[in-house]
Amino acid sequence: MKYIMGGRGVGKTTEIVKEVIDNDGILVTFSYREAKRIESIYPELKNRVYSYESTSGIWASQGRKVYVDNADYILRVLLKREIETVSFNIGDINQLG
Repeated sequence: MKYIMGGRGVGKTTEIVKEVIDNDGILVTFSYREAKRIESIYPELKNRVYSYESTSGIWASQGRKVYVDNADYILRVLLKREIETVSFNIGDINQLG
């Protein structure tokens, strides 16, 4: 898994969109509105950008690589709280016990 980190407005979404396009992947966003905004800027991603709530599109795209934009927002919404600290596993997820 690759990590793209930085503050607001530094190009994280642009970078992940380029990867999605280059690798014929799908993009998961934090909201339906954001998914539609990205599709309007990048028409080549039509039907390949989904809100995290819309899992039907994700499952319909089996076999494609999945890219998640603003994962911290999604995590906050799922847990319904602010998050103080997050840890990430670097390496093979299959090694976790």
